[in-house]
Amino acid sequence: MIRTHYENFLKSLGEHFVAFSHTLDGKITYVSDTSYQLIGQTPDELIGKNIFDSLQWHNKAYEKVNHNLYEFLHGETDHGGTDFEIIHPKTKQILYLRSSIYIQKDDQGVPFAIDGVLQDISESKLEKTDLQNKQKQLEQAFQISKALAWTFDVNTQTFTFTNASEVYGYKIEEINTPQKLFSHLDDEHQAIALQDIESFLKGSQKKYSQEFRLINKNGSLHWLEVSMFKNYYDTMEKEFEVIGMTLDITDRKAKEFELAESIKQIQHQKKQLQLSNELLKEQVEIITQENLKQLQVINEQQNKYAVLGEMMDAIAHQWKQPLTIINNDISNLELNLLLDEPVDHLVAELPKKVTTQVQLLVETLDDFRQFFRSDVPKSKVDIKKQIKLVLDLCKTIITSNKITIEFEKIEEIKYELIPTEFKHVLLNLINNAKDAFNDNKIQTRVIRFSLYQNDTSVIIEVVDNAGGIPPTVLDTLFEVNVTTKQDNGGTGVGLYMSKQIIEKLDGKISVENLNDGAKFTIELPKT
Repeated sequence: MIRTHYENFLKSLGEHFVAFSHTLDGKITYVSDTSYQLIGQTPDELIGKNIFDSLQWHNKAYEKVNHNLYEFLHGETDHGGTDFEIIHPKTKQILYLRSSIYIQKDDQGVPFAIDGVLQDISESKLEKTDLQNKQKQLEQAFQISKALAWTFDVNTQTFTFTNASEVYGYKIEEINTPQKLFSHLDDEHQAIALQDIESFLKGSQKKYSQEFRLINKNGSLHWLEVSMFKNYYDTMEKEFEVIGMTLDITDRKAKEFELAESIKQIQHQKKQLQLSNELLKEQVEIITQENLKQLQVINEQQNKYAVLGEMMDAIAHQWKQPLTIINNDISNLELNLLLDEPVDHLVAELPKKVTTQVQLLVETLDDFRQFFRSDVPKSKVDIKKQIKLVLDLCKTIITSNKITIEFEKIEEIKYELIPTEFKHVLLNLINNAKDAFNDNKIQTRVIRFSLYQNDTSVIIEVVDNAGGIPPTVLDTLFEVNVTTKQDNGGTGVGLYMSKQIIEKLDGKISVENLNDGAKFTIELPKT
């Protein structure tokens, strides 16, 4: 009857408890019906068997239980128990069990059996193990991060460190009050720390964080980051304790100082580099200007050689006709002498004819000599006359290339310039047109001049019907070494020098393509 009531009581507790009885030598005589739910074996499977052979022990649990039973039987108490692990025969999971045992004695007080209860403590055991593991992980995290967790009792004005027995060589009792702890800070931070903690405790702020330098007991300095907050006991937020954490940031500070020093060095190097770049830029500009001057001299020289060649060609053409006439007169005289014909009239006329032709040769040479003079200063000249002088110089070239010269609008305008340079520009434009006529095999060849003025400028236009400028070089035609005659030995110097000459007069020269040719426009500012 008593066992029935006991069994009913165990059933009311649920499947986490099993009652049992066994003889002193371990033979099971009774097992409650909850055995299957707990340890995976029915009472029929267990009764009559030895308890030490019926269970699958784990992790030396057999020795532990056997030893406990021996100590229990030979001790003075009549009850005992221990915790141990077995392996569930069905699920193969580890079960953590707690045994509570009692000795049954006969009327003479001699033990003859043992009654007991097994309790499944797996859940609480796992929770405890998990809690212990987390505690270890937390301790390891504190060790790795060099962090200290602590609380501060406002009433007793004392610190309690939760994970340390000493801090930076100081025993807890040496740093357990603000006065003691802050006395180990360096001089700069002592007053700051005391003032800040007092303001925090008396003020309304709930969180506080600051960095301090602590002097280790061995004399070394440590940077600490202190963070704390108020944990209120009441809803009125009057009673509270302070919970805080102190993190050793010495390594981080060292890296910050190292980084700051590196940044300073980089900024210094950057400044030095900027100075070097500025100096180099100045030197490059000086060298560039010198090179440009040298290039300009070379280009001017090349232009002079190019123009000289063209002028020599013009001189040859200009001299060809007078020399031909002289040669013909002399040939006629020789022929008459050879034929024994009268020569008196030829001899009489010959000196006058030769003198006339020689005079033409001299005038041509004087014109070209004047053209090449570089010491001619600026003078106010008749632009119309300058155009005609150039056309006279090029008369043979114009005639031999069957070019027609037209004048659309020619005004009487005087302008201050260097005649020889201005004639260079016009000569270059005429020669370029002549080459374009020949390259493009133009049959009817016309160069048309216009000279007029408006309110601000004197304008000279030179228009041809030679086919125009190739679009690929139109925008860069006046740059150095740009030429439309590369296959025919063009240097790209003539128009570049023409631009330089016009710009020296504060003017500008431009070009545009028309339907059948090109129009060059020279604009000179009115002075």
